[in-house]
Amino acid sequence: MKGKYFLIDNKIEYAANYQMQDTEQVVYEVIRFYGGIPLFYEDHINRLKHSLQIVKRSVPVNPITLLDHLFSLRKANEINVGNVMIRVEFYKNNFSVIAYFIAHAYPTANDYLNGVGVGFLEAERTNPEAKVVNMSVREAANREIAMSGVYEVLLVDQHQHVHEGSRSNFFGVKHGELYTAPLNHVLKGITLEKVFQIAEAMQLAVHLEPIPQNDLSNFDALFLTGTSPQILPVKSIGAISYDVYNPTLRIIMEKYDELIAADLNKKGTPVGHP
Repeated sequence: MKGKYFLIDNKIEYAANYQMQDTEQVVYEVIRFYGGIPLFYEDHINRLKHSLQIVKRSVPVNPITLLDHLFSLRKANEINVGNVMIRVEFYKNNFSVIAYFIAHAYPTANDYLNGVGVGFLEAERTNPEAKVVNMSVREAANREIAMSGVYEVLLVDQHQHVHEGSRSNFFGVKHGELYTAPLNHVLKGITLEKVFQIAEAMQLAVHLEPIPQNDLSNFDALFLTGTSPQILPVKSIGAISYDVYNPTLRIIMEKYDELIAADLNKKGTPVGHP
């Protein structure tokens, strides 16, 4: 946890009082705060509810009440910029809804300008459409990222197909058209959905198809999407290099920034939550 306080079942508590419990399952969501405002909040809550439906869990999540408590949590911790983890923890006979700020590592201005390096990890999620904690994949990805010094690793399944990153979605760009994995094979991120929205407005073709690992060299450009990376150019995967200044990629990045600005302007600063 980051900060002195966390939220548990609609109550602000000291982080030092948090007690880890044995869980049967954890469904989670991560929301990014910009200037004290949660970005794309409604989209994130809808995805949280969708994840709960997929794993057949019934939890009454009131978006308005939760938002009010998140603002209280932000104010208590005096944090205006950062990521908030929302966890629905299921125990043997009950559950809790917990939220707290977590450490984040946003890409630098240089990363957005010149791109980042990416690697591979042979792993796949058992239930990719639901945002459920999977420590084995997460820990393996963290080890590979630390050892190879890359920003992210793309998960390679038993058929040598690449569907998503360990904590991101990804797109390939070829001749001004977009390619990404079928949506039932990935965790459909909020930023990924925004890219679809941008592509539709720009009348860009989007191909949803399995992407063999050995076909990645055929793309003109590659980019990651996610809550922390937003839209991040990939400069290389091993010996394969990509055009980080690809016009289609750069226009999508600009359009995404416009969506962020529109969302923040729409929300403004809620009354009572400076």
